[in-house]
Amino acid sequence: MMTDAGGYLQVEGWVMNGFNRYMIDPAGDTVRLPLLVLYVDQFWTQGGTPLTLPSQPISVEFTEALAKTKTVWSLGQRVRLSGQVAAIHVTRASQQRIVQQVRQRIATLDRNQLKKFWTGMLKRDEKLAKVKDLRNQYLAGKIGLNTLQNEENRIFTHERHVWLEELAVVHDKQLAMRRRAAKDLLAHSKTAYILKDPTHIMHTVSGRSHTEWRTRPSRSPRGGVQKIFVATALDPRVERKMIKNQYQRAELLVPLENFREYWLRVGRPVELLPEAPSSLEEKQQEWLQYEANKLTY
Repeated sequence: MMTDAGGYLQVEGWVMNGFNRYMIDPAGDTVRLPLLVLYVDQFWTQGGTPLTLPSQPISVEFTEALAKTKTVWSLGQRVRLSGQVAAIHVTRASQQRIVQQVRQRIATLDRNQLKKFWTGMLKRDEKLAKVKDLRNQYLAGKIGLNTLQNEENRIFTHERHVWLEELAVVHDKQLAMRRRAAKDLLAHSKTAYILKDPTHIMHTVSGRSHTEWRTRPSRSPRGGVQKIFVATALDPRVERKMIKNQYQRAELLVPLENFREYWLRVGRPVELLPEAPSSLEEKQQEWLQYEANKLTY
């Protein structure tokens, strides 16, 4: 992206993909970051001055504001938005094994040290069952270490001081393990640029509605039963609970990613994309040509 990190941009472009990257956050934790990818062909400064930049794919942080739509995002929609250019550290594919090994060591330490909390008291056993579920979520990459530790502190907040001290020791050891691993991960990570915290989101081409017709019995006013045809939406609807954290938002990008793979496999037919107004047909063709050229590399 030909602009300084930290600056703000307004962009407009076509929705071309959605996927997840694993980002190393400032605390050294590796967290899942969902991204919506746009093929951007128009740029402006924060104040609205047009910028002469080449058309290019740009990843946009898939925040709650961006995920807050009636149905999931679909290929070929066109959107205009503003965001801050940010540099992030992302892990390479070769580092995923190391990331998982670190998580495994931290989770094993958590499990072994908290065995001392098993005293046969029903109430505490219920708490430990909740911690076990959180630990499994951490191992699966659904939550970060900060979330795991904060939740453990909340669960055991009313325990006696001696147990809270024991928990603090476990957390300090975990943080030390993460710091040691983060140094090596950062040294071998790569830098990526994204648009962070998107605002002023405006759809300029809406998604094509995917529906199918089904028959349903209906009682006739004259008596008897007749069949009627009902249009059933195939696009998954977005519920409020699905956009609250990045791990749930990541799942909302799966239909987009799957449809893109299907669209590429059947030859990129424009008929499967939302209909673009005549004023944007040239820009749509530019994006489609970019997709075609990618396949010939």
